[in-house]
Amino acid sequence: MKKPFHRDNHYVPCLYLKRFAASPGRVLTYRILVAHPYVPVWKPSPIKGVAYHAHLYTRIAAGVETDEVEKWLNDEFETPAEEALWKATADMRLTQSDWRDLVRFLAAQDVRTPARLGENLQHWHEVVPTVLSEVLQDSVRKLELAKKSGKPLVSPEAPKQ
Repeated sequence: MKKPFHRDNHYVPCLYLKRFAASPGRVLTYRILVAHPYVPVWKPSPIKGVAYHAHLYTRIAAGVETDEVEKWLNDEFETPAEEALWKATADMRLTQSDWRDLVRFLAAQDVRTPARLGENLQHWHEVVPTVLSEVLQDSVRKLELAKKSGKPLVSPEAPKQ
């Protein structure tokens, strides 16, 4: 069965927001503008309706919209951390695996916000051209050296996860 396309991408995961629920499926949101003094400034809002941006992580691959980034964040960071978050908020003992899942979850939250993306894009724009140039020059040097010596290039093995 094909999973549905995630158009609304949460920069604060729903599983995290559930911890702050005032009632099942709802969190209290603060209204900045209130039309009348009798209108409450805090409003119960559906969890799925807060802390998201439409198509924040949507990409175009082979001419088709894909939500693989949203699914990757969910599969690799959010779902594994769900039990650990529950244990932490229930004052239960955390295992080494729970701590690993929480740290990975925290790191994913830090890098997934629109503000962090903007910071990274600026940094990458400044740094990546130099890094690519250095890597290209080093690769050409190694290829030329291997050709002169008659020895094949040996690729380092990728680290195991």
